Amino acid sequence: MDLPVLLLEVMGRVQGFEQAFTSVAGGTSKLIGFEVSVAACLISESLNIGYARVTKPSTAALECARLSHVDRCPRTP
Repeated sequence: MDLPVLLLEVMGRVQGFEQAFTSVAGGTSKLIGFEVSVAACLISESLNIGYARVTKPSTAALECARLSHVDRCPRTP
């Protein structure tokens, strides 16, 4: 099984996974496809491969700028 697909499946099964990543201000993300962006960031960081291998310019949730934003914004897991 593909690791990103597995991660998204686990994220979908764990109730409240996406809501666990709140901003320091306390709000939840309003970005469409936020869970995909979080999964891509987790994969790129855990495998130490950078964003180039997980970006897909035709998909908003996987654009390099979005991944950089999701990664840089302070969040509390």
